[in-house]
Amino acid sequence: MAVCLSAPSFDLDDVAYASGVRIKRPLEERLIEAREIAIRPSCIAEGIYLWRIDDLLDAADIIVWLDAPWRVAARRIVRRHVLATLKGANRHPGMLRVLAFLLWARSYYVSPSSRTQAALDDDGAVTRFHSAHVLVAHTDKVVRCSSSSEVDAFVANIADLS
Repeated sequence: MAVCLSAPSFDLDDVAYASGVRIKRPLEERLIEAREIAIRPSCIAEGIYLWRIDDLLDAADIIVWLDAPWRVAARRIVRRHVLATLKGANRHPGMLRVLAFLLWARSYYVSPSSRTQAALDDDGAVTRFHSAHVLVAHTDKVVRCSSSSEVDAFVANIADLS
């Protein structure tokens, strides 16, 4: 998508964690970097970090929520992990890590709405319910894609506009 729009892209894992893995960066650093991304004239930011992306959500022209069903998400997580491992580029190597991530991802889908964040940077409290709740304030610019065909239609539409 970034290539199609000639826009730089940012992985919010790299904003949240040193080198995109394991060591969480201080909250203030992450907020500053998110603000710096948000003021760019054009860009694509990818990630789930609801608690510190208000600047990005406010600045966005379009917010795409990839809301695949759990079975699709689980299959893609495992596939991505295996392919990255085979390429020698897995930032999260090992079966225990992928299993832990699958458990976390499952909790994203099934956690009750009463789950609250323990701290301002509690990424574990991000759930599908919370995602929907946060995005209500931006309904006019949210595109929710729940299938590959919806993603393909969105990409085709964006390509036609650019």
